[in-house]
Amino acid sequence: MASFQLSLPSSSTSQILSSRLRYKVVRCGSERQALFRRIAPVYDNLSDLLSLGAKMGDHVLDLCCGSGDLAFLLSEKVGSSGKHSLAKSCFMNIKWVEGDALDLPFSDGYFDAITMGYGLRNVVNKRRAMKEILRVLKAGSRVSILDFNKSNEPLTALLMEGVFDNFVIPAATGYGLAEKYRYFKSSIREFLTGERLEKLALQIGFSSARHYEIIGGLMGNLVAKKWVEGDALDLPFSDGYFDAITMGYGLRNVVNKRRAMKEILRVLKAGSRVSILDFNKSNEPLTALLMEGVFDNFVIPAAIGYGLAEKYRYFKSSIRDHWLSSINDL
Repeated sequence: MASFQLSLPSSSTSQILSSRLRYKVVRCGSERQALFRRIAPVYDNLSDLLSLGAKMGDHVLDLCCGSGDLAFLLSEKVGSSGKHSLAKSCFMNIKWVEGDALDLPFSDGYFDAITMGYGLRNVVNKRRAMKEILRVLKAGSRVSILDFNKSNEPLTALLMEGVFDNFVIPAATGYGLAEKYRYFKSSIREFLTGERLEKLALQIGFSSARHYEIIGGLMGNLVAKKWVEGDALDLPFSDGYFDAITMGYGLRNVVNKRRAMKEILRVLKAGSRVSILDFNKSNEPLTALLMEGVFDNFVIPAAIGYGLAEKYRYFKSSIRDHWLSSINDL
């Protein structure tokens, strides 16, 4: 496995390594390690990622950061002293760590955002690396993974081969790096497609994942999000935190609706709105009868074929038991 670096703000370093306090240097492949050390000055020009909305005070991890170009960019977003000159040897809010991407030395849920540029393709166990990313990412936060794209489109794949054979490798020859870029070409050929990356992220526990093809499909950016899990009756947010709140088909299933509404009110900013969408329990007999008929004659029979009849019978009863849309019920 290749050794790599991690970058993050150093404002609270003592809190970071609580449960996994170790800086474990993993050496592999001296050849691969030497490859990235030799190629760093040339390779830096390729790396310019989005910062995932990183803001002042956030803790951001740049995984497999190489020579640190993205880390410097992120440092400007989360640092406390404004922009710095890249001429400085190191930004003061960055901590450089060499460790193992398969066993990150950070506590669970520490980072507000994680980026990885041109690294996942070179990790031996991609599933385990993604699980580690998920573990150290805060709930509600995102990871952005940029790399060369392995396209399903024959024309794009052919174009990628042509770019390497006719431009990249010949240009690299002048720097004595031809063999190194041939490795890049083969590593792209063996990489996961965007569709497989999305499936991998969802399988290991991310709640959403989307792969974006950029630069005509030559590059790809996987963005995955870790959702917040909690109790609607005891929301894990501070008072007045949200500018808006939505709830779709959820209030009907909450045991204590009054308490849930009070929690929504508590975490909503003054002057803001909440929108709650659900099936309607109508005061109109004809509408109520129509709803019953739709479930009895269409929804439940159709659900039987999928083995979901009991679940949709629950839906029907939950609507019947749902409160009326009246302010008096609140």
